[in-house]
Amino acid sequence: KGFAKECASECAGVAGVEAKELRALALAKSGEWTAASKLLQDAEVIEHASRMPQQAPGNMGLSLLAELGARQRSGDIDFQQLMAAANVVEHVKLPESLGPLRYESSKLSRVAISGRGRGIVATQDIACGELLIVDRPIEILRPGDDGWSTNADLEDALATKLTESVVRSAQVAEDTFSLFDGSGVYGPLWNPQAWNTSAEALPLPDGAGSFELWKRIRSVVKHNAHRWPGKDPTSGAPAP
Repeated sequence: KGFAKECASECAGVAGVEAKELRALALAKSGEWTAASKLLQDAEVIEHASRMPQQAPGNMGLSLLAELGARQRSGDIDFQQLMAAANVVEHVKLPESLGPLRYESSKLSRVAISGRGRGIVATQDIACGELLIVDRPIEILRPGDDGWSTNADLEDALATKLTESVVRSAQVAEDTFSLFDGSGVYGPLWNPQAWNTSAEALPLPDGAGSFELWKRIRSVVKHNAHRWPGKDPTSGAPAP
């Protein structure tokens, strides 16, 4: 089906070590780092990984990434390391070695708010300075990227860049369409295409290259994107 949670569910019913590894990757991509880390401790998976080159996101092994993600999920985030890794010129494009950086306080709840879409409300008292949410941006537009210029409509440019990512990655599509687009409708509005196993490439979903898709993503950008404060220290250009 393509999306991480569905993939993890499907792999649970499939025998074999490869299915376990794929399920662990799907769990990791959907933020279930503790479950992914536990699955990767399976003796069969460890033995298989020792014989095979490990395929993992970025330059990190999946086991290490899952272990780090599980700690961060509980709020264990090294902020000194995080700030030291931030590069002003690169506009805080943080390396994979910092982990997934995904955390949400248990004191928060996501709810539907009439006329406003989905929002986050506090379910308990929150102390001053308490950590609530940590996450990486789904997409970022920086000086030098295609579409970036001082006079450009940067929301248009970001929507175009995000559309390209959505078409390439089911996980990016899932994350993007979980955001408010002004309509109150969530989830992708396309239908998966039949996959011919003899084909060399997966088919794009129906509507994946349409202007309607770009317009919807443009609405997601309008309601959710924000600029980093300040300007580029060298050129004086607006921040991403």
